[in-house]
Amino acid sequence: VEPSKAKKPRLGSEGTCVSEVSGPPGPGQGGDPQTIIAWNVNGLTTQLRDNWNQIRDFLEKEKPDVLCIQEVRMAAAGPRGCKRGDGQKRRRGEAKRESAQ
Repeated sequence: VEPSKAKKPRLGSEGTCVSEVSGPPGPGQGGDPQTIIAWNVNGLTTQLRDNWNQIRDFLEKEKPDVLCIQEVRMAAAGPRGCKRGDGQKRRRGEAKRESAQ
């Protein structure tokens, strides 16, 4: 993306940085993404739980072709009732569902 096409990042709710890049496709790229949104999020489950309405409204308004989410922090699933540091095995490929961090 050319520097002139990049929009200045802005702060979203909770101080998260939201960057947007958009512009016309290049020659022969009619089906390529027009709008890409990058979201630097810390604690995705907390953001979705606490700010779902704002996130949904933002995405419906902007209608991005691509949404990039980075720096996602999610607690791994473990046995029911497990506590942090208790030594019980966690399932790293599955997010904890009972509560957010």
